[in-house]
Amino acid sequence: RSGNVGINASDPVKTLDVRGQLAISNSASSYWYMDRRDADGFFQLIDDADNAAITVDTNLNVGIGTDSPNYKLVVAQSNVTEPSGIDTNTSILIKNNTWSGITLLSTSSTGSFLTFGDENAGFAGRLQYNNSGNYMSFWTNGGEKLNINDTGELKIGTGSNNAGFIDFDGTNLQLNTQRNPN
Repeated sequence: RSGNVGINASDPVKTLDVRGQLAISNSASSYWYMDRRDADGFFQLIDDADNAAITVDTNLNVGIGTDSPNYKLVVAQSNVTEPSGIDTNTSILIKNNTWSGITLLSTSSTGSFLTFGDENAGFAGRLQYNNSGNYMSFWTNGGEKLNINDTGELKIGTGSNNAGFIDFDGTNLQLNTQRNPN
């Protein structure tokens, strides 16, 4: 048979047109439901207790654990009221009624980083943790400018020779006049 098939729809508009919630299960005791809310057109994946696990709104914002995502991606471990003053350029919002966090995991011989860039430079700045060396570094303009090691030693203007323009180990301050911090 050719044409569109409708379930609870006498005038199907696509190959398969389901009007109402779609239930998915591998048993008769537990289901996931897919639904498009009539009031606002949001698409939802809903659990047995009618909690929205995933919501996609009409602006294509995605919510995980929330049914009203106001940003491109909202991850809500619990329901926390979003205050005014959140930057309108925010793309990802993570919220919880206790501590919120993001964890980056890597191997002990590598590290983790968060890179900043623009349309002209994909790597302009970086916040990086080196697991094998146990240090955190801050990069601007594509190069490392500040380094804090596992003993708390601070190096400003660090480079490939690991000698800082300014070194502070918590007690002693050294100024390396042989090195240009730029």
